[in-house]
Amino acid sequence: MRSRYRRAFFGTLCAAVLLALVSPRSDASPDGGPTAVRVAGTGAMGYTGDGGQSLRAALASPSGIAVDGAGDVAVADTGNCRVRVIASRTTSHFGMTMRARHIYTVAGTGCGRHGSRRPSSTTLVDPTGVAFDGAGDLLIADASGNRILELPNASGRDFGTSVRAGRLASVAGTGVAGTTAGARPARSSRLDNPRGIAVDAAGDLYIADTAACQVDEVPAHNQTRLGVPLAVGHIYPVTGTGVCGSGGDGGRAGAAQLSSPSAVTVDGGGDLLIADEGNSSVREVPATTGTFYGVAIAAGDIGTVTGQDMHTEYLNDGFGASGPVSDVNYPSGLAVDAAGDLFIADSYDRCIRDVPARDGLLFGRPENAGDLYTVAGMLAVGGAAAGDGTRWILTRVGYPYGVAVGPGGALYFSDQGANTVRRITSP
Repeated sequence: MRSRYRRAFFGTLCAAVLLALVSPRSDASPDGGPTAVRVAGTGAMGYTGDGGQSLRAALASPSGIAVDGAGDVAVADTGNCRVRVIASRTTSHFGMTMRARHIYTVAGTGCGRHGSRRPSSTTLVDPTGVAFDGAGDLLIADASGNRILELPNASGRDFGTSVRAGRLASVAGTGVAGTTAGARPARSSRLDNPRGIAVDAAGDLYIADTAACQVDEVPAHNQTRLGVPLAVGHIYPVTGTGVCGSGGDGGRAGAAQLSSPSAVTVDGGGDLLIADEGNSSVREVPATTGTFYGVAIAAGDIGTVTGQDMHTEYLNDGFGASGPVSDVNYPSGLAVDAAGDLFIADSYDRCIRDVPARDGLLFGRPENAGDLYTVAGMLAVGGAAAGDGTRWILTRVGYPYGVAVGPGGALYFSDQGANTVRRITSP
């Protein structure tokens, strides 16, 4: 399954790269509206500029991104098999002196199998997801490496194991593809192409185990969740049966089916959101019973909050996100801001979309709670495909992959098709 998935992914990626090369990319926005600006990448694919200004650096198919509380941006530079950080201020981070608006490799020296635990000499296989925890530690999903790594910001104990500042540590996965039943140490478990990760406010780790078609949790502390005792450092399935499919909405999350979940995020209330990429939808597992983006879901159940399992360029703005005419097309990245607004990297539709949690202004535009809107990228298709006659909002987007919210509500996204990272800010 993984090989078929990756062939399809890279075939689409090549098409997206071609689109980005033939289409002009504008970082400007209409007067009075939000602004989209480049923060990293020249647009050319490559590996240059390390230690220099991020705008002069070359990236190769950047995928997952994360932003810490200070505004430092971590990006999985997937094509270069490295993880890089764009510093927001001059400081020391992960044992390195970093200058503001410069870019640095913090993990990986190139593509290959597992190597040393030192970031300066290790090799990564296929880094696709990154996440910061509240202490500034950086988690890395090495997808084809079938493992989750941590680059600690300080020495201590995380997920039940000792870690040293600035040294990579394995926190989940043996490196061998497969699936393992829950309630066992995460480090001795098997994962299958885990592409996305997230860390909640308590430090618990969530893993989008893509080819296994499930989402797992590795708790940072002993706890009880929905009546189930969880042991620190062990791994537990949250949703997905391990059989790929689309069923289960309205029932217990553990009995539901997913199809190639690509990304996860957790909001401030502990609710888990999943980019169910193969089903072209976003699904939610809430911590407490309630109504989420217009959909009523009981605690521990699963529901679809947007998307209708339709793989088409079918863009409609201003309609209910869970309604029959609001669709996303292979979503690959998710983020939630402090107000609960949901942002989606809608990859095949070549745009960033949002579902607001409440009525009001979002990036200078009035929006209604629970409706689906386009934030940046393709707004309407001209002709048979994106090209002449296509309408764009803010900037042209080739193949958006990762999305993250930074300080002040700024929205960051990675564009694999354009080899860049951009930031969107309100007017």
